[in-house]
Amino acid sequence: LVDIAARYSVGAPMPGEVMATCPAGVVLIATAEDGYEDTMVPRLEAAGANLKNIHFFDVVRDADGNERPPSFPSDIALWEEAVDRHGATLLYLDPLFAYLDEDRNSWNDANMRRALMPLQKMVEKRDAVLAVIRHWTKSAKQAIYRGGGSVGIGASARSTLTVGTDPDYQGNPDDASDHKRVLAVGKANLAAKAQSLSYRL
Repeated sequence: LVDIAARYSVGAPMPGEVMATCPAGVVLIATAEDGYEDTMVPRLEAAGANLKNIHFFDVVRDADGNERPPSFPSDIALWEEAVDRHGATLLYLDPLFAYLDEDRNSWNDANMRRALMPLQKMVEKRDAVLAVIRHWTKSAKQAIYRGGGSVGIGASARSTLTVGTDPDYQGNPDDASDHKRVLAVGKANLAAKAQSLSYRL
């Protein structure tokens, strides 16, 4: 997703494209997993991002002036304000559940669909994209059912992508980090499924 955000920030072609099919746009990132200055910015720079088109959204203030992370759906007005202030057309949450209101049950289908609806309406109204990261569970199910939380999360998405290690790749046995990964389409409601891509870090 960092790679996609970086390409979008400069209007570069996506993997498999000869020419870019959309102009450069602004990205708003909320991540609870990685530090901005020590991790996210260096990764974005390495991916060739235009940092002028990348903004971070990690703190809101309550009525008493105390800082806390934004959540949804209760803070939808604050998400909207941040998106509009920066003119963002790609909103990127990592991971999704870090920003879910505490009183919401992430495993309840109806609960998750209702929680996601304000975010979906917000980006739809602005002709923008909502991209979220959801980690896999440990159970050995089909990929479509492996995402943590309710199946309603994947059902609400128009497209899902899955990342895993390539079981057929024979790398350098002396290098524990030598793994090839596969990016595969799990679901594509609005287009034909694209071929899987492989990559190495």
